[in-house]
Amino acid sequence: MKCFVLGALVVTIAAGMASAANAKIALGRGCGTVSGGGKAWQVIAVAVPCADARVLVRKLVPKVPASGVVALGTYSTLHCTGAVTAGKRGIMCASVSGKLVEAFAK
Repeated sequence: MKCFVLGALVVTIAAGMASAANAKIALGRGCGTVSGGGKAWQVIAVAVPCADARVLVRKLVPKVPASGVVALGTYSTLHCTGAVTAGKRGIMCASVSGKLVEAFAK
């Protein structure tokens, strides 16, 4: 069930990005890692400066649940969700304008 919810969330975010991009392909760029919660989080950003993406991830890491999926809030038009499934933790933030920040840790 958790995998289904996380998969549905990723598909929804991707669909929103595709419509917002107006036929342009938005490629994520690696923004390095952020340490938090005893883990190293890989950060990826689209249309958000890497420095801002890393600050946002640092702020959200303590809010990621121990299991399941939870809304983490809205930050600068980015709607953020945290999830844990199959031993992996993730943060996904997206806006209708095509901005995206993702972070993942094992």
